[in-house]
Amino acid sequence: MISVIQEVTYNRLWAQGYHALHIRTTAEATRVSIAKLNNDNQVWKFKMELLLIKEDLWDVVTNDPPDDPNAVWLKNDNKARATIGLLVDDNQLIHVRHATTAKQAWDSLKAYHEKSCLSSKVFLLKSVVNMKFQDEGNMEDYLSAILDLVDRLTALGEKIVDSLLIAIILGSLPEPYSTLVTALGSRSEDELTLQLVKGKLIDEYKRRKNTKDEGTGDIAMRAGKAKHRRNVSSVKRPVISRKIA
Repeated sequence: MISVIQEVTYNRLWAQGYHALHIRTTAEATRVSIAKLNNDNQVWKFKMELLLIKEDLWDVVTNDPPDDPNAVWLKNDNKARATIGLLVDDNQLIHVRHATTAKQAWDSLKAYHEKSCLSSKVFLLKSVVNMKFQDEGNMEDYLSAILDLVDRLTALGEKIVDSLLIAIILGSLPEPYSTLVTALGSRSEDELTLQLVKGKLIDEYKRRKNTKDEGTGDIAMRAGKAKHRRNVSSVKRPVISRKIA
């Protein structure tokens, strides 16, 4: 028989254990994985910004240090600077090694990786304009590739407005999409948003793909039936001879 004191103690220990387990499980569920910054990482800045916002550290990165920082600010700044430093490759440490604040570290990386290089802008812009969608390609992958190039241009300080980007995308489509291009072109500029164009193009791509798959299936079925008929007709029927009495 368990005494009342033992039962209370057991329940308390169980509750503490559950609480600890819940905290650990929650921490594991919210843990994020970010690839370290290198010379080719295009999404690191965005993911790092989200991480610092999640940890309530973004303010110390974007705002100038106070004239008389208190203990809370110093603690947050150290945490933010350590987070940034630990999520860059060794070949990037030269840009943050001498930074004394998180803002200095961030600004140093930004200045190096987002330098307005004319050759990079020309290369990216030519890549966007010269992209062409092939009828056998995947529309979702194609749009993602264009938008990735546009994001990289934006990071270099050159933003392509949506109306121009829409014109580039519609102009890159093959002849089978001409009816849809004409229909979209008849809409007003206020109505013709990038989101609308993306949705219409993906819907048309899926419709055409389903139609093509169904057509391929019908052709295969008809070919199979024709082959079966040829096989049946080629079978020699036995000759029955009748003996006349």
